Order: sequence, then structure tokens, then C-alpha cells
Amino acid sequence: MEAKETGFSKALFAAVLVLVSFSLFANLLIIVQTLLEPVKVIKRTDGRGGVREGDAVIARSDEGERISPGDLVIFCEPGVEGTYAVYRVEGFLKDERGVDCALVNDGAGTRTIPLRDAVGKAWLVFPGGGLFLDFLRTPRGFLLCVVSPWILLVIFLAINSLRVRRLQGSRA
Repeated sequence: MEAKETGFSKALFAAVLVLVSFSLFANLLIIVQTLLEPVKVIKRTDGRGGVREGDAVIARSDEGERISPGDLVIFCEPGVEGTYAVYRVEGFLKDERGVDCALVNDGAGTRTIPLRDAVGKAWLVFPGGGLFLDFLRTPRGFLLCVVSPWILLVIFLAINSLRVRRLQGSRA
């Protein structure tokens, strides 16, 4: 009987360690995303290029690299802070104020976006990753993914400690 308990205890401990490791990863992801925002959560897209709303995209923004027609580019959505969109660039023109703009089709029609709003070319796409990042930033996501594994670890250690004391007491 004790061998079964020990095997179960080891398996349960391994599961709790996996959850705590995930918790550490989620916490690190929240910190890095908040401070540096290396991953852009896409809120709008033209649907071309395999990027959908809710995806997470890492942009490649080399200073020397120029945007060309056909490139899949991440733009800051004008007028909405922290909202990113991905569009395939169809061409370039200057608007009425002489600002260099990219010509894109946002699904509803062709429009221009100032090139200064370009973050960079879409480099790596994590399908649905933006939904996960958004969830982690909510109180419910933080509690579920970051706090609860640590609570499980404390509960496991407390129960295991009580069990060990009980076994030591029965042997004495």
C-alpha cells in the first residue's frame, strides 16, 4: 500500500512541478510582454498571408530593410493606441500632406496607412497566441495560470508533510 502511495505521490509532485514551471513561463511572458512588447497581438487583418485576428505576430523591423509591395506588414492602427493590424502592402503613394503611405486593402476596400505607423514585416506567427496573451493579462487568466499552480504546490507540500509526520508517528 505504501509503495502505491509513494508512486502516486511522486506522479502528483511531477504534475505540480509541471504546473509551477508553466506558471513561471506565464509570469515571465507577462513581464516581457508588458515591458518590451515583442509580440504584437493582431486585432485587424485583411485575412491574407495566413494571419487572423487574435494571432500573435513577431515583427522583423530591420532599419535598413525596406518595405516592398507584397510584404505582410504590421501597422499600429491609427488613432487606437496599442492596436495592431496586419495587411499586405499593395503599393505606395504620398497623401495630400505629402506623407509617405502604404496602399493596403483592409477587406472593406483600399486605403492608405502612413509608413511611420509601420512596425515591421510579419516574421513569425503564433496562431491564436494573441488570445492567450490577452487572457493572461486578465485577472482571471493571471489567477488561473500564475497563482493557482503555486497554491497547488503549497497544498501538496502541506499534505505531504502531514502524511510524513503521520508515518513517523506510527513508526515510533
